[in-house]
Amino acid sequence: MTPPVTIPHTHLHPLRSEHVDADFELWIAEPRRLWAGTPVGPRGALYVTDANLFFGTAVEMTRIMNQLFGELPPLLVVGIAYPTDDPRISAELRNRDFTPSEERGFEEIAGAMQPDREPVLPEGERMGGADAFLDFLVKEVRPLVEERHDVAPGRSVLFGSSLGGLFTVYALLSRPRAFDHYIAVSPALWWDDEVLFDLGAELSDGADDVSARVFLGVGGLEEDDRLPFLARFKAVTNVRAMGERLRSRGYPSLTVEQR
Repeated sequence: MTPPVTIPHTHLHPLRSEHVDADFELWIAEPRRLWAGTPVGPRGALYVTDANLFFGTAVEMTRIMNQLFGELPPLLVVGIAYPTDDPRISAELRNRDFTPSEERGFEEIAGAMQPDREPVLPEGERMGGADAFLDFLVKEVRPLVEERHDVAPGRSVLFGSSLGGLFTVYALLSRPRAFDHYIAVSPALWWDDEVLFDLGAELSDGADDVSARVFLGVGGLEEDDRLPFLARFKAVTNVRAMGERLRSRGYPSLTVEQR
């Protein structure tokens, strides 16, 4: 049997979370040096949810954008992964970790996509774990990463897509100081009757200012009538509305960009 292909300069750290009471893996990729012997120095840290899906893409894109085009500084990429090769199991675990509440009917939709599979998690633990997962990132993952790696202060980035994007927006709204930058791509803002818009009305624990840069991205055809399954989630409308909601708070140190 031939050996598997690996990504150079990456490391795996198994981690048992006290806050989630579950096992995870941290997949960590060091920035590559363009020339041998050239020091990288302190670097920003990009925390990637859904690492089982996006880690490889995030690593190679950040490296290329740094080395070839100079569009990004050197970045340490930290993927938060599930210790399984079964995408059905990781899908169930991400549903638990990325959602702030329960969504009526979501299990029915998920079950229709996997009709012959019994859930791994018991009923009542399959959704609504976002706060515990955020505790895990802030109180367990970040301290470990910053202890072992040369991370520059003020340059932490949280990335998420779809439900991971929902979680990223949730983190911003509930604990805006948890990270310095937030990237939410196609965030599932439809979740639980758009519950995050209610949370957005109370951004940020009564603070007078929020120092963060936020990027909200969505595909231009995600609300196209020719794609009715996607269109019903109102992704474009919701991203636009969330961007407007954030800007309306008037925080001088909050920068919001959407595309």
